[in-house]
Amino acid sequence: GLYISANHVYGISGWKSRKAQFFDLGTENPGIFETSQIPPPEGNIGLGNMLIADFPLMHFDIAASASNTTLLPAEDFYLGIIDNQRTQQSPLSKHPEPVTTAVPLKLYDPENRTKANQTWNVAAPGEQAIAVGYPQDINNYPNGAVVYGRILSDAEAQAVIQSLKSVGDVEGNIPYDSAVEFFIASQAIAGMSGGGVFNSTGQLLGIMVRSSDAEKAPKITRVVKLTYIREKMVSYFNSLSQTDQSKIRPFISGELQ
Repeated sequence: GLYISANHVYGISGWKSRKAQFFDLGTENPGIFETSQIPPPEGNIGLGNMLIADFPLMHFDIAASASNTTLLPAEDFYLGIIDNQRTQQSPLSKHPEPVTTAVPLKLYDPENRTKANQTWNVAAPGEQAIAVGYPQDINNYPNGAVVYGRILSDAEAQAVIQSLKSVGDVEGNIPYDSAVEFFIASQAIAGMSGGGVFNSTGQLLGIMVRSSDAEKAPKITRVVKLTYIREKMVSYFNSLSQTDQSKIRPFISGELQ
């Protein structure tokens, strides 16, 4: 299964280069069992102590001056793969076998949303969105957390930037980029970055990357648009040689159509 998360969650020091790159999962194995979890196939909301195998697939250009805390939304995402390998949590790190794609990913999906013709969509201003992530506070949020809020229009987002700046919130120093992101009127909990933001029909709209946190600041979360991420992925894929394209096509072919 193809997933998207935030570069600052992975840790940009973990990439070999700040230039766009991909892993050839057919010949190398960067996979790890670490903290990634997924709801059990039977639908139990409790995550338990089962870890999934996590394989980074590709990231895109990252500014040389960027750090995990200063990454702009336009650079704060990467693509990865998960398969059906599982292991129990342990004090010792474990590494999975090479990624396998012959067997479909086992997911709790009673309404077959993952099999829809289009599993993502464009954010519609004024509609409600739901954001799902895994806060750092695992004592209060052992099974993740959900926040929801209205999708702001571009004009509203621009106005919010000025309000954030007036109360000294760091988000006020980052210009709003309508081609890259949208805002939801809700404050994510620390650690939810990289989690998905969905519309009312369960289609993925983007991923959370930043949120306001000053005491008197408007409560907003910045979301990188799925359309922008796909655009970057397709552009990078088209820049590769046919040989390199063949190495990653099996993992992203559904999104190239």
